[in-house]
Amino acid sequence: MRRSLLLQNKFGNTAVKQLKTAVLDFYNIEVIADAKQQLVDDVEVLKSAAELSLKFPHIARRRAGDNRLVGEVDDIFTLITFLDENKLLNIFIHHNW
Repeated sequence: MRRSLLLQNKFGNTAVKQLKTAVLDFYNIEVIADAKQQLVDDVEVLKSAAELSLKFPHIARRRAGDNRLVGEVDDIFTLITFLDENKLLNIFIHHNW
């Protein structure tokens, strides 16, 4: 799921709820957790390189429990939404492709 074309092409054009449902239906927990970890790592690099005064959202590295899958997907969308709202999503995608 890293650098998912689905999310890149559909984010901003499709309702977030529909995208989350598609991700939850298509990917298993291991793939989602790996993608989230990669996204968190990439955002950390962006944070340190950009010297921005923005307060990035805190995202737990690992989740556990019955709602782990939903929580992992929510974390991914929290980061993507944050990047988008702060006009960093295009920069992020450009540097990670």
